Amino acid sequence: MRRATTSCYAATFRRLYACRNGGTAVETAIILPVLALAIIGTIMEGWVLFSTNVLFYAVESAARCAAVNTTTCGGTTQAKQISAVQTYAVSQAWGLNVTAANFSVTQPANGCGWRVSYNYSFNFVMPFQNDFAVNVPASACYPAQQ
Repeated sequence: MRRATTSCYAATFRRLYACRNGGTAVETAIILPVLALAIIGTIMEGWVLFSTNVLFYAVESAARCAAVNTTTCGGTTQAKQISAVQTYAVSQAWGLNVTAANFSVTQPANGCGWRVSYNYSFNFVMPFQNDFAVNVPASACYPAQQ
């Protein structure tokens, strides 16, 4: 049986060090997960911004509808008017999964007129994250028209 010498090991290591086969695969394996999470995170951030804008548009247009448009958002009683405003707010929140009952419609005494509020919980879909959610509160006030 022949013993390997130090020079034999050195030659093997030199040969392996000089070999460049598979380098691209190793670099891709290191970079690809980070790049994928960055892309998914950017898409999710864009969806949060979109949802926030749609939600603010919904509460603002519903508050304005309550104060100005008595045909669409009116009613014979205050309860019917609130229900009509909530239904209108849901119709304006396109792309979001919202319910009419969660829209809060009030007439505060501070001269605000009609206030419409909603607290939307945005759930992220990310790997290794359990129940990661961001609350997006939206509120708008429109003065009552005489």
